[in-house]
Amino acid sequence: SSSMAVHDPKLILSTRPLYPKLAKESNVQGTVVVLAEVDASGNVAGTKALSGPPLLRQAAVDAVRHWKYDPAIINGKPAAAQVMVNINFRLNQ
Repeated sequence: SSSMAVHDPKLILSTRPLYPKLAKESNVQGTVVVLAEVDASGNVAGTKALSGPPLLRQAAVDAVRHWKYDPAIINGKPAAAQVMVNINFRLNQ
């Protein structure tokens, strides 16, 4: 039945990460995969960098921490859920 519908958190507000100075000076670019724990209020309660250049991981995590989501809906109620986010760092963007 439709009351069992599950939907993932939907991103409603994101901020671009700050490009770390050291990474820029070292010409490091790439994609950081962040696992974000989104609580039932749509706030990011926890973050973990799963992969990507070490010099870029902290900046990616710091950015995602401030993102805002429409929470996941499970059985008609807001619920905590995990989402995977790809943060791309490109020089000269």
